[in-house]
Amino acid sequence: MAENACPLTEFDTLLLATDASERNEGAVREAISLAKGCSSKLYALAVVEANEEYMALAPERVEELENKAREALDAIKAEADKAGVECEQVIHVGMKPYESIIETAEKKGVDVIIMGRRGHTGVKKLVMGSVTARVIGHTPRKVLVVPRDSRFECRRILVATDGSEDSEAAAVEAINLAKKCEGTLTVLSIHSSDSDKQVAEANTARVLELAGSQDVEADSLTVKGSPAEAITDTAERIDAGLIVVGSHGRTGLSRLLMGSVTEGIIGHTDRSVLVAHAGV
Repeated sequence: MAENACPLTEFDTLLLATDASERNEGAVREAISLAKGCSSKLYALAVVEANEEYMALAPERVEELENKAREALDAIKAEADKAGVECEQVIHVGMKPYESIIETAEKKGVDVIIMGRRGHTGVKKLVMGSVTARVIGHTPRKVLVVPRDSRFECRRILVATDGSEDSEAAAVEAINLAKKCEGTLTVLSIHSSDSDKQVAEANTARVLELAGSQDVEADSLTVKGSPAEAITDTAERIDAGLIVVGSHGRTGLSRLLMGSVTEGIIGHTDRSVLVAHAGV
């Protein structure tokens, strides 16, 4: 994202769910960049995985994990301070990292959760694909997933739609982004059979009409195939700077961000992915 620029509205508070792994560098970098450009309050969260029994049996190990988490957060705060970003550190102890992330997001009233896509073991499991997928599946907040070498860019945005309520929310989000960034939009709908092609075309047509009403330059594609492969391949082919999707869908995209399809999109694309939810 360009320095000192804010492409989003309702972006006052951000939650960075982080660990100490190098794979999380992209999420850290873009969270600080967005917070600076949008004058946002940034919360940096690290989760130590431990239950009450483990804390009682191995308190020294839990303390060691907490110290590692604190070191990671201190490094992030130092970078945030250097950028002039207000950053509050949060350490949470619990057995289910995704629940800790969602709970913190609700408590702090954040607008967007920013995560990497995977981590390692112990405290570093925070951003494993399965945790990211569970956060996306259970939170009502927007989630921005940033691969290590990715940037949050909205010069060319790919939005996937199937006509569902959540994909409509994704379309609105993508159009707003494109308008504010003066970027272009590609609307993608996937069909599994030739008989579904007309439905896919109708879905893209609705988004194109909405984009036109906002004076956003847009084109559309309908592709036959699996959602994950179609989305990642199209993003690569058009050199999209950002993929925007809904958290749940129906025909074609009904498993868009659940299970293996989540891994297919977030796990294999080198683009940032913004997940939108209906009603938020």
